[in-house]
Amino acid sequence: MTATETATNSHKEKGIRELTDEAHRKAPFELTVYFRGKRTRTYHPTLTAARKARSAASQVVKREGTAALTYDRSAHNEYEEAKRIAGNVPLREVAKFYADRSLSASTEKVPTVAEAVAKIIEVKTKA
Repeated sequence: MTATETATNSHKEKGIRELTDEAHRKAPFELTVYFRGKRTRTYHPTLTAARKARSAASQVVKREGTAALTYDRSAHNEYEEAKRIAGNVPLREVAKFYADRSLSASTEKVPTVAEAVAKIIEVKTKA
């Protein structure tokens, strides 16, 4: 029998299952948590330990918000495009450069991200 065939949920707690197969004899409680679009499964020796782990995961959600639980494809696409444009320049440096230029001279024309990347590459190659 597989673990899923022998799983029980007699305690009826969300995200926690008790596995009764031999492979999970030392850690029979499986906790499933969805965080930042990823499913993670951890195994605990007691129901109390699984509850503590679930509580810790809940605290992270409270601290970081429910947006941390979802996968945002548009944000991923934006990140990929920024990495493609920036090339080998770290995005943190590009963001700092852009913020320094756009916030320090708010009366001037604010450069686009592509202009900022081109400028930072120019500065880096001259140094």
